[in-house]
Amino acid sequence: ETSRARTKEKYLSVQFAGLCEEFSKVKQRVEELEQVSMKSNERLSVLNNTYTELNDKFDELKELIDSKDSGINDTSPLVRIKAALQQIKSEISVFDLRIGVVANSLLSARVDIARKKLITMQRNRKKRNVNNNRKINYDKKDHYDDDSLLSDD
Repeated sequence: ETSRARTKEKYLSVQFAGLCEEFSKVKQRVEELEQVSMKSNERLSVLNNTYTELNDKFDELKELIDSKDSGINDTSPLVRIKAALQQIKSEISVFDLRIGVVANSLLSARVDIARKKLITMQRNRKKRNVNNNRKINYDKKDHYDDDSLLSDD
């Protein structure tokens, strides 16, 4: 019976030898493809990680650009600067007016001082003239007195 089983085994081996050979080639090819697939999956994983990192960087840059762009389009700082300039211009006008008032007051004070000096000088002149006239009159009196003395002779 063992010989019969051996004979059957040989018969089946010969008959299915082509299929066994084909099966081992296919099995070897499947193993090769599995290795290629595994390498491809590893490469895909690396590329996915790189893609994720690049995508994160892209999102960060996009947010940064959007924030800067919104800052560029935001005109509120410019409006505040213009308002500050207007306020400074109005303050300058007020100060110019104040300077004009002070200059006018100063000129008025100088004119008053000059007028007072002039009045003082005129009074002093009058006093000197009065004193000079008295002196001249007194001198004339003396002179007339001398003439009278002379005429009596």
